Amino acid sequence: SITNVTNQAPALLSTNRNVGTQRDIFTAGGKYQWQDWTITSSIRRDHKYGLQENSLAWLGTPSPIANNGNITNSALSSFLQPINYDTDRLDITAVYGNSSRMQLLFGYVYSGFTDNNSTWQGYNPFGFTSNATPASGTAANLAASKNITASYTLPPSNMAQQVKAQFGYNLTPTTRINANLQYGVMNQDATFTASTGNANFAPIGPPRSSFDGTIQTVFGNVAISSMPLPKLDVRASYTIDYRDNLSSREAYRQYINDAYSANPSALMNLPSSYNNQKASLEVGYRILPQTKLTVGYAYQTTHRTYSNTNDVSAAELTAQVRTALADSLAASVRYLHQDRWAGNYNPGGVFAALGLTTTSDYFGYYNYYVAARTRDEAKGTIDYMPLPGLTASLVGKADYDFYPVSALGLKSNNNLDRKSTRLNSSHAN
Repeated sequence: SITNVTNQAPALLSTNRNVGTQRDIFTAGGKYQWQDWTITSSIRRDHKYGLQENSLAWLGTPSPIANNGNITNSALSSFLQPINYDTDRLDITAVYGNSSRMQLLFGYVYSGFTDNNSTWQGYNPFGFTSNATPASGTAANLAASKNITASYTLPPSNMAQQVKAQFGYNLTPTTRINANLQYGVMNQDATFTASTGNANFAPIGPPRSSFDGTIQTVFGNVAISSMPLPKLDVRASYTIDYRDNLSSREAYRQYINDAYSANPSALMNLPSSYNNQKASLEVGYRILPQTKLTVGYAYQTTHRTYSNTNDVSAAELTAQVRTALADSLAASVRYLHQDRWAGNYNPGGVFAALGLTTTSDYFGYYNYYVAARTRDEAKGTIDYMPLPGLTASLVGKADYDFYPVSALGLKSNNNLDRKSTRLNSSHAN
């Protein structure tokens, strides 16, 4: 409950109002057996409603009206944001489970979010005198109306859908293939709200009536593992993680406030997409009955849009030795070396994508998360099992990163994790 507040406008923050939200959840589900298939489904609706505290900044200026008596300034105003959300989710899964060699799953998920309020309208909290009439002719005078409102945009309604398939098959008693495929679509096309609540000012509208946002996602992983010899095991895998942002791209104008928006700047929005792909090979050999040596190689590529560098690739080598020191004590040591390359790095790439032609990063400065880099990492782990189902682990890790082409900014860094413990407990019925 909020009490004893200064309230200049009824719509900003009313006194003696109960602040809080409530969520009502309704669920239903079913299960159907058809031959060797088990089909399950569930429906869920969440309805959340109430009020929550929020705030917004008002950019005020001294009143341009003579003898107004109200000299204003920028201020932060609190208000009660209305909450009225509905979230719907549908899950359907079909599992094939009557085979010792093959497992199969198909699934569909729908999720929809509806905000039953699109905007909240706040009134000018500066309280211009009621008999003040704005004079025509200047933008400053047009902004002086006491009836100005501001549209606070609430979370937009949106929806998402996904289909997935999982597959597992034993080619031979010692060779197995697994696959995981997913495809998803996300949409958001809520209508844009008015850019001003000032009836005396005719703003330049947005370049389109709604965002028209669409994103498609694709995830796929295929792995094959085999034990061709009693002491030798091999695993190869390929993964793709693809996000295609098909949302509209327009030049949106920047408004500081209505009084000074005669020549606003325009910036392009950046509906970024990426495509991550990774292939890896891992070979393990048991050199002693309680000791195993594992070596691996992985190569990864990433393609981004609207980035300073659109293409980044990395190759890494790993080697690990794991051994049992006693019946309840095991230890492992792992080493990793990675080389990452950034192709055609352009320090002004993002600024150009925004529509700016004269601004770029400092010469010699590279964003560390996409810049060329070498990494060396060493990791050691000790696992102790004092009781069945209870494991305590001690982990230590050290790594060193070097950025060979960066002249400014982050050029190298190292991390040492000297104390990391975890305690795991599990049981089976």
